[in-house]
Order: sequence, then C-alpha cells, then structure tokens
Amino acid sequence: MSKQLLMFSFQFLTFSFQFSPFGKWGKGDLRIALKYAISLLCVFILFIGCAPTWNGKVVYLDDGKLVIKPESTEKIKSGQKVLIYRQKTITHPITGEELGMIKDNIAEVPVVWVREKSVTAFAEDPWFDMMAVDDNAKAVRRSVKPSSGSVIEIGKVMDVDTKNRTVKIAIDQGKIPSSTENLVVIKYSDIIIDPDTEKPIALKVEPVATIKKIDNSLFSYEPVNTISWVEIDDIVVKRDGDMIKESIWFQDAPDNFSETSLFRRNYLRAIRYYNSQLYKEAIVELNTVIQSDPKYEDTAYLMGMSYAKLNRDEEAIKFLNDYISQNKSDVKALIILAYIYQKQGKLAESADIYEKLVDLMPKESQLWVDLGDIYQKIGDKNKAENAYKKALEIDPNNEEAKFEFQRNIKQ
Repeated sequence: MSKQLLMFSFQFLTFSFQFSPFGKWGKGDLRIALKYAISLLCVFILFIGCAPTWNGKVVYLDDGKLVIKPESTEKIKSGQKVLIYRQKTITHPITGEELGMIKDNIAEVPVVWVREKSVTAFAEDPWFDMMAVDDNAKAVRRSVKPSSGSVIEIGKVMDVDTKNRTVKIAIDQGKIPSSTENLVVIKYSDIIIDPDTEKPIALKVEPVATIKKIDNSLFSYEPVNTISWVEIDDIVVKRDGDMIKESIWFQDAPDNFSETSLFRRNYLRAIRYYNSQLYKEAIVELNTVIQSDPKYEDTAYLMGMSYAKLNRDEEAIKFLNDYISQNKSDVKALIILAYIYQKQGKLAESADIYEKLVDLMPKESQLWVDLGDIYQKIGDKNKAENAYKKALEIDPNNEEAKFEFQRNIKQ
C-alpha cells in the first residue's frame, strides 16, 4: 500500500474514532477501540479492492462511437463509464534511451451497447477527435443512465419496385410486424476486425430506408438520404427505445459472415443500371466492388461491356481481357473483344481471338466467315480462302461465304 493511502487510512481512522461512541472514553478501553478501528480499516480496504477491473482496447471509431474489444473476463454494463487512455513511452532527449511509460488520460465515456464480442461507447467532441485505434479502455465507478432499446431482425427483402417505391419482404415466422412499429431496411457498411485474430468481431450497421406496412408482405419505403437505396436480400429490422434515433450501430459478426455481403449490394445495383442502359452509373457501383474483390462474379465483364457501350475502348479491352483470362470459353466476351480490336485497326489481335472462337465452336459457319473477313483485311489470301472454304463445308448454303470465297479466288 502506498504512503498516501496509509496516511489517508490513518487520518480516516483517527477522525472516525473521535466521533465514535468510544471517542468520549479518551484513553479508556483501548481494546474495544482498536477492534472498531480495525473494522473500519477492513471496510475501507474492501472498498478499494472493489474497484472495476474491466478493461479493453479501442479497435474502431466512427461518428462519435468507439468499438472496444474486451480484454478481461469481467462484465460491463450499459451506462457504466470507461476511461480512455494512452500509454506513452518517455525517452531521453539526447540518448534516446527509454526511461519508462506514462499514462495519458483522454476522457471518460459512457458505454451504450454491450455485445458478446465487443462494447460500444460514445464520446462527444472534442474528446472523440483526440481518440485513436489502440487506445486503452478501463472501467471506472461513475455511470450515467443506461441506454435502452433493441434491434430485432424480422425478414429479408425479396423484390424491389424502384418506380413505386415498394418492396416485398419475406417475414420470418412469428415476426409479422404491426403498422405502428419502427421498421427499417439496413445494410452492413463495414467489418471491424480483431487485430489479434484477424477475424471479424463486429459489423457496422446503417439504416438505408424506413418502411411502412401495406400488407403482410408488401411495404412502401423511403430512403434515409439521397445516396441510399434498397436492394434484394437486404435485412429488415424493427427498432424500439433509444435505438430508433441511431444512424449507425454495431453488432456482433456471425462466425460465417462473408465480406462479400458488403459489396454485393453494389454489384446487384450495377446489373440493374446496366440493364437500364445507365452505363456510367453501373461503372460507379462496379468500382466499389473492384476495390474489395476484382474477380467477384462477372464484375470485369460488366465493366468491359459498360466501357464498350460508352466507346471507351482501352478500358473495355483491359477489363474484357481480365475477364477472359478467368473465363476462356466465354464466346460473347471474345466476340465483343474481337470487334473492339477490329474497330481500332488491330486486326492481328482480332484474328487471334477468332482462331480461339473457331476452336471453341468449330461447327459455327458464321465464325469462319468472320475469320475469313479479317484475314482478307490483313491481306492473307490463303488463310482467308481456307476460312471461307471451311464455312461452306459446314453450311453449303451460306451465301456470304459463297460470295467471299468466289471473290477471293478471282482476286
């Protein structure tokens, strides 16, 4: 025990003794007085020993909220305050020798949500701006009114009508909501990774639209802002209490959670844009996908096709080649790429692709005609003649092949 604590204990006992029933005895019956003093000392030591021992480390910060990874087995409750602090190394200004560590206290902040794998606290400015990932957290005795409310998943979006702003929802059994409940469509916007295990410990959750019940499966929706949208497979939740006002919150990440859940919404939206001939908008969404996984499903193909539709040939060639390197038998992608090469006057590259196409589909008469046309443009009469001849062997009635074959012989 430190000197300060001993001195305080002594002063405390002296004061207690003076105002106790024994104080009037003066120096009488010291044995009883000593027992009384020892009892008070034990109570004081017990009080000191009951200080909270929960501690953790900040792993994520956003919008005034801190996600903290617990580093002790003790529990903490909503409303309890934690001290955010930082350990700093003191070094000698001349030799650079490490002289020790000091504890730099930043602020005490209240816990708002306690999950199984993480704890979320709230910090106001200017304290929030002073905090950083890897700061330490330690429970203190002080507390505020605990937050209330819950978020309960009730179903998934099955279909979206963007024109009429309605969605069809598959409601989980026994969870049909009433017309007065607060319902929102949510998205997972970020994954919080445990720096030690490199596994997800929490998900950042954001509402994308409020919804109102029309019937048991059909709902109207209103995006929460101009950049939000509802997508197929989005999760629908109902909120109550303090959770209704939250613009973001954090929940535990399931053990089987996949990062693709973050950007699949963008991929599905890109497909819808592409099918609506909104190619620039499709590219914006696909770029979001590429930042996470360039090889996700048909992302490279859709990028290449979107650029091709916009006559941005170099970008189209790049993405189509990326796609074909992983999908060597995709005939449609090969034909589009060959066409772009021809448009650019790169006939040798176009011919190489058509050689691959006739290998993939040797019984397709028109592919041989197209290959003959390319060789004819290159000036390779023999290869052009052979290609037209092959087309006629497959389909003797192919008029284009007949015409080009006869013209090629006459030349």
